[in-house]
Amino acid sequence: MAAIGHLQGPKAAAAQPQLAAIAATDPDVRVRQAALELLTDSGTLTTLLADPAVAATAAARLVALAAAGQLTLTQELAAQPLVLKARIANANPEQTAELLRDIADPIPLAEVALTVRSLRGEVLALPALRTAAGLAALERASRDHDKSLNRHARDLLEQLKQARARCASARERAAELVDALTRHQRALENGQPVTQLFADKQRLLLDSLSSTLEDYSHSAQELSEFAEVDANLDALRAAHGRLRVSAAAIQEDAAIQEDAAIQEDAAIQEAAAPQKATAVQEAAALEAAAAPDPEPPIGAAEAPVARAVRPPNGAAFAELTGQIEALAADLKTSTDFTTLRDRYQALTDAWMAAVGGSMPSSAA
Repeated sequence: MAAIGHLQGPKAAAAQPQLAAIAATDPDVRVRQAALELLTDSGTLTTLLADPAVAATAAARLVALAAAGQLTLTQELAAQPLVLKARIANANPEQTAELLRDIADPIPLAEVALTVRSLRGEVLALPALRTAAGLAALERASRDHDKSLNRHARDLLEQLKQARARCASARERAAELVDALTRHQRALENGQPVTQLFADKQRLLLDSLSSTLEDYSHSAQELSEFAEVDANLDALRAAHGRLRVSAAAIQEDAAIQEDAAIQEDAAIQEAAAPQKATAVQEAAALEAAAAPDPEPPIGAAEAPVARAVRPPNGAAFAELTGQIEALAADLKTSTDFTTLRDRYQALTDAWMAAVGGSMPSSAA
């Protein structure tokens, strides 16, 4: 130590080789550190950064020489963890913030977060430590050294993993829906008519795509917080926009066709109304004629009934009554009025024959 103490000023400049040897090999660490304080060669000091016993002293010496204008720190050397730590130690708050922003390599930042607790919050908020690579570097640096910092890194890595999975799932579903909608619309080119059912199915697919893209956008936003960008989102959004324009035209066409069908059906119903009313009236008359005679009051004398109006065969009468009731039921639902009129006329003739009446003139 005494020998080194004499190597000051010009003597130190002339004794750089000896000082370098002492700094690198002397068995006394304090002697090595004292020799480092007199070294001015950046190459020797940089080499000594790899020696744990004197690395911190070498970093501090490099920063001091740079501050004095005696050497210039390269970008790589300035970002070396121990050098960065020494630079921060000699900087004011504004300079510290600027230093941290200039560091893109997450490894030295992770070391700073681990060793400089006063700057931990500020360092952890830096973009370089919010990426997958930065969080992985932070997790490795803090493993077995700082449980809290390691848990912070692992939690964020898990969040990133889940955001990636949600984004991938939404991306796959959105692509499937775009493909389904494209095939659905392509069917029109192959002769598929535009029906309301076709338009409704398209609307359901489009609504599902809109919902899926919302989920996709949210997941992509989560990824962006980790400096990751999903390149497929914009393309799927553009496809969604094109499909919406096409779907709007199809919906309008389907609505026009449905309105035309409703008007046509109303016209048919209006034209058929008189025939249906007549058929209903005739069926009602026939049903009334087929109804059995009311029972006389108890004790009343039975009124004489002409045998000519009694059905000669009970079984035939029951069958005829059933056919008349069936006709009355069909009149409420069927629109085949020609067939209904023919059945009505046939039953009328059968009834008149059964009760012994003469054939009506319309049957001739």
